[in-house]
Amino acid sequence: MKRLVAIIALACIGTASADAPRTPVILELFTSQSCSSCPPAEALAQRLNSEQPIPGVEVLALAQHVDYWNDSGWKDPYSSASLTERQRDYATTLGQPNHVYTPQAIIDGRIDAIGSDESAVIAGLKQAATQPHQVLTFSFGRSDDVLTLSLTPITSSGDELRYLIALVQDGIVTAVGSGENGGRKLREDGVVRSLQTVDPKSPATLPLPAVSGGGRFRVIAFAQRKRDGRIVASAQQRVPAP
Repeated sequence: MKRLVAIIALACIGTASADAPRTPVILELFTSQSCSSCPPAEALAQRLNSEQPIPGVEVLALAQHVDYWNDSGWKDPYSSASLTERQRDYATTLGQPNHVYTPQAIIDGRIDAIGSDESAVIAGLKQAATQPHQVLTFSFGRSDDVLTLSLTPITSSGDELRYLIALVQDGIVTAVGSGENGGRKLREDGVVRSLQTVDPKSPATLPLPAVSGGGRFRVIAFAQRKRDGRIVASAQQRVPAP
């Protein structure tokens, strides 16, 4: 049995220098391989995540593939009914229960923007970074294809919090055979392979799926207020190869 232990309390996977700390901000992109408007939005999220061009902001991008496009000619292999439900929950929380579309960006759980609108997305990220954020720390160990992860709870200031862990995969390449993107080869980063709510008082188990389409994994953890969905702390780490 191979065993690799990662003990990194907080990893900022960006270009921040030691004298220029960045505030981690979660960018959730609701997308689909069947949506012809989505590749530009995914390319924007990928660039923001890889280049980290916004001073003072560390972008943590998650591409959440919804399933309501699956009857349009192509079944997105990374789509999930639970991610669709998460998007619908946001619509309700933001007071627009019928406002569900792709590509939609939700920034820190409270700002809605068209995912391909670069100026709106960047403005939302900058605005979110001005709000209070706490430091979230976590560590994990790896045994073969299972991660065991431990979170350190933050001070809640009276708010009831939900802690979530997302396993995301970078560098996925898919040849889309039909639908609006039929004939295209899509390269995608930050694709959410699993998203689960965890108890920070107990270690969480996170199975690693079989690698399909190439790429490597990251873990993104965040704390979200139950009453209004605002994300108040987040962090990410890369998953080392076994």
